[in-house]
Amino acid sequence: MSNEKKSNYEYILVGLNWFIFGFIGLDRLLVAYLIPAIMMDVNLTYSQAGLIVSIVGFTWGGMALVGGGLSNRYGRKNMIIGGTLLFSSMSWITGLLGSFSSFMAVRGILGLGEGAYYSSAVSTICEEATPSRRGLLIGIYSSSFAVIGMILGPIYALKVSAALSWHWAFYITIIPGLLLALLARILIREPASTAALMDARKKGLSCDIVDENNDKVKWYAFLNYRNITIAAIACICCNGWLYTFTAFAMSFLNHDRGISMSTAGYVMALYGIGAAVGEILGGVVSDHIGRKAMFILSCTFCAIMTLAFAFAPANLTTLSLIIFVMGVAGFAVYCMCTGILPSESVPFALAAGSVGFVLLIGETVGAGLMPVLGGYLADTIGLQAPVILAGSIFMVPAIAGFFLKETAPRLVAKKRSNQVYPT
Repeated sequence: MSNEKKSNYEYILVGLNWFIFGFIGLDRLLVAYLIPAIMMDVNLTYSQAGLIVSIVGFTWGGMALVGGGLSNRYGRKNMIIGGTLLFSSMSWITGLLGSFSSFMAVRGILGLGEGAYYSSAVSTICEEATPSRRGLLIGIYSSSFAVIGMILGPIYALKVSAALSWHWAFYITIIPGLLLALLARILIREPASTAALMDARKKGLSCDIVDENNDKVKWYAFLNYRNITIAAIACICCNGWLYTFTAFAMSFLNHDRGISMSTAGYVMALYGIGAAVGEILGGVVSDHIGRKAMFILSCTFCAIMTLAFAFAPANLTTLSLIIFVMGVAGFAVYCMCTGILPSESVPFALAAGSVGFVLLIGETVGAGLMPVLGGYLADTIGLQAPVILAGSIFMVPAIAGFFLKETAPRLVAKKRSNQVYPT
């Protein structure tokens, strides 16, 4: 393939998945944005609200790992299409629900679709991307979660629920989901690594996975890479921070700081703007200064800013500035620990499984358990407590980051050049 055609396909691939992942962000966070209205309508406690948010994390994480293995057998393209159809359908069905148990069941199935999609999508982008701009492309792709889910999401949720009802905010999401699945069927092609495995299996030939030394390895060989362990730890803390904070931030601003729901929605939109900036900066800046340096700096700033938000006075300017910087720092980490590091630290044939493993650990423990603990703390202590929890847990990856092995292609190539031609 010519460089021009490869470049064009990269941007088509990233552009299409940008919208799909963005609507994952919207589908996933709508419950958190609408939780005050849902709690009154369905008569939920804060603990139950935390469980509804967290169940998606459990099923997303489990399916991300299983989906990574299935993609090697059935193809990443099929996983992307099937996952998109499943999570879009479940988002629509969410609008029909009226009990705690039904929310748990449907949101759990929604997580299966999102997990199946994500590990295949991010590993495909990493494989198809030109190495020198891999971080940039992953950052652009990841930014859609913030742009659609966190910037436009709160405004969309509040406007539609006010004009119609919270039910309609979910009904409408089926339309872009179906359209994007169709476009994925037309535009996406199977990556070389999985296409070779599928072709070999069809011909009855050996379809072994090989590492960077061309040695045969098992599908779980990614566990031998130190960066994968660190990425999993970071993913626990990053998801714990994101979903604990997001689940209770609106209620914290409204009930604890006395800010109206409409104004709180715009504050949360600034959080989303910061997140979008952070996703892109996390990729492009780490392409230049290295994954390790960017990772440590971002973790440290996110912990400080989240704790500052918990103790800041009810001043809109102060809260808006803090939440913007917090979003930049936190999502710079999110971009690296859920996409760049697990895909870049292993051979491409192991990338989907690697991403799936990191998400399994991060989603089940971080997104799955932390919001439940946050809900308990909110019920027993107050709404400030889950915000403090969210900030405190980010201190762990800030320390773990010192043990990362550098994987940025630019810095790795420079290091090898210095070893070959010592000064």
